[in-house]
Parts: sequence; C-alpha cells; structure tokens
Amino acid sequence: MTERYLNSHEIFFNRSGMTKDSERAFVVNHLAKIDSALKWNANISVPIIVSGHGTDGVVAEKIAQTGFAALSSTDAGFFGKGIYFTTFAQYCSPYFMSKSTPTVLISYLIHGNTYPVIEDASNKKVSLMGKAITPGYHSHYVLTRRNGSCVSSSNDFDEDNTYNEFCIDQESQVVPAFIVYLNDNNFVEFAKVEQGGSNFKKGQRCNCIR
Repeated sequence: MTERYLNSHEIFFNRSGMTKDSERAFVVNHLAKIDSALKWNANISVPIIVSGHGTDGVVAEKIAQTGFAALSSTDAGFFGKGIYFTTFAQYCSPYFMSKSTPTVLISYLIHGNTYPVIEDASNKKVSLMGKAITPGYHSHYVLTRRNGSCVSSSNDFDEDNTYNEFCIDQESQVVPAFIVYLNDNNFVEFAKVEQGGSNFKKGQRCNCIR
C-alpha cells in the first residue's frame, strides 16, 4: 500500500467525479482526525488505525488463527460488501450482545484510499448496500447514527450520538491484535446506557483508539 502511495500519489487520493464534495469533505476530515490521533501515523505515509469487530469468542479465535478470509464475513452490508469495523466499541454491541461468548476483536486496520460514504442505505437509488468497494478505493468510511443513517455535515453531527464504520474487502488490510472477552453480567446496565438511562450520558462511547 505504501509503495502504491509513493508511486501513484495522485491516483491514490483521486476523488474526481464526486458529487456533493462539501459533504464528502466533512467525512474525510473526520477520518483524518482518527488517523492523526495515533502518534505512529505521523511518520508513515499510509495510516494504520485501531478498530473493533464484534463477534463470538469462538469466531474471534478462528479469525486470530487463520484470518478473516476463513469465514463468510463478506456479506451484503449497509455501506458496501465486505468486512466491517468501527473505532467505537459500543457500536459493536448488536454483534456481540447475543453471542454465547460476547467478544470484541481489536485489530490494526489499513483503510488506504477511503471512499467517504454519504449515500444513505434507505435511499435505494444511491444506496451502496451489497455493492463492491467503489473502484479506485480500498475501503468505505461512513459516519453513522445508531439507527444506521448517515451523518454528512456539521449540522447533522452530534458527537455523543455519532459513530463510524469501515468496510474493507481485502483480508490483507487488517491484522487481529487482541481478543476482548466481555462479561455479560454487566449487559443489563449496558443496555440502560444504550437507551440513555442509568447515570450515564446518552450515547456514551467506548472509543477503541483511546
């Protein structure tokens, strides 16, 4: 990826032909903040971030042993066909809370040249649901609310209730690093947080990069 960046810099970050550039720029700028929050990215050309993937413990162990390609992980996702990650551990909850061994797999992720998604999955005319990664890009990145709708401007952005998703289709872009097993005894209290109850702030996040 670094070699591609150094040899074809203009192509690597080519976003020509995009519509609604100001909205996509907002999403790109948010991603840049995630990249810059990790000090190691200051000295490398292609950023590496820390991300989470909610799953079951048995599945997480198989991924750690043999990689994501060994599983049927690439399905028709809301924002593209691929494997999904987020920098918000709380956002993984729908994917681990119902599992027999709830787990978050923390991984290092190279998102490369990222397509900033503003196409809402509910709009069938522009939706990326089930579609391959946009040609010329290595991943999709979307700012999203808990209900799956897109956030594409400062007017829509609420820091306490905005999450993100990365979609990649190449196993080589991700390296599993840590398996975090969760105590389901705390899920009742966690559910209260999700619903804005208890003594927690509504939308309270567990940010994987901190």
